[in-house]
Amino acid sequence: MVDDLVKNNVHVFEHRNHDLDHVGPLHVSGHASQDEYAEMIQVTKPKFFIPIYGAYRVKQRHIELAVEQGIPRANTVNAVNGEVIALTPEKLEVIGEVPSGTILVDQTGAIVSNVVVKDRVLLAEEGLVAVVLTVDKRSGNLLSSPDIISRGFIYMREQEEMMNGLRAEVRRAVQQRYKRIDIDRFKAELKDHITHYLFEQTGRSPIVIPVLNIVGGKSEKQATPGQANEPNKPVEKQKTPEEVAAEQQARFQAMRERLLNQDPRVD
Repeated sequence: MVDDLVKNNVHVFEHRNHDLDHVGPLHVSGHASQDEYAEMIQVTKPKFFIPIYGAYRVKQRHIELAVEQGIPRANTVNAVNGEVIALTPEKLEVIGEVPSGTILVDQTGAIVSNVVVKDRVLLAEEGLVAVVLTVDKRSGNLLSSPDIISRGFIYMREQEEMMNGLRAEVRRAVQQRYKRIDIDRFKAELKDHITHYLFEQTGRSPIVIPVLNIVGGKSEKQATPGQANEPNKPVEKQKTPEEVAAEQQARFQAMRERLLNQDPRVD
């Protein structure tokens, strides 16, 4: 705004330049003085007095000024955010509280929860690592090399040694723990193990998302008696775990290329 005034040939006197202008020193406040606050109370003569802006200690000084001007202390309240004040012709009092604080909304106007904000901050500061595993249900062995995706964490092509170490750690975790505990617990342990390994290597803690594809088990449905008598109905060949794993990897690579804009190779 000051620049716009100067562009219109207006000379602006500023405190920091008073030596150059040979005027001052200057001081202009946007707040009223104590005498002016007192005068406002004398003119309006309020029955109740509730300061609503400023630090708590500043509002308390305003209340003390109001008391000096004749307002009963019982008719004043130094309220904080969220307090509910009830007013009657005879008195005012705090009767309760309501939720208060900062509320964040997105571009659609929807409220963004604190959990989502925390995740967004973590993504911005630490990044994300997803580890995709394809495991044979019967043997518990990996059917393909662990696929690792890094977004906002490291550039994996420059950290091949660390990524190979991570794959080795994941393979060891699968061999030691997969068949000994349930799937949910295994995923939780795998997430903690990967987080610990990455922190040891980089000093950072990205969001870690383990994705587990389990291949095998009973995939054919037993035919009903009616279905057994249909000679012309072709029998679908059961795919081997290796074939299912290969199809899943192909679908995953296509999704990865489309969504993450990376070349379709296994990192």
